Amino acid sequence: MQDTFILLPAERPENAHLLRIPSDVLERDAFRLVTALAAEIEEGSGKDNARELLERLAEKGFTEVPLIVGPQLV
Repeated sequence: MQDTFILLPAERPENAHLLRIPSDVLERDAFRLVTALAAEIEEGSGKDNARELLERLAEKGFTEVPLIVGPQLV
């Protein structure tokens, strides 16, 4: 089986996060879950809270993967 990933973008490339999607979650469902949680968190706090989003996704089985951003992007 092949791993599937989703990239959580950020204004600054070094703040982006790469997550491994759990094998039992379809790609489209992963995208829907990420966007729904992001909207819920933003609505509740009035701001973007990446750390809370990462914690909530970890509870759903997503795992963060180290992401190296090349110097040409920073």
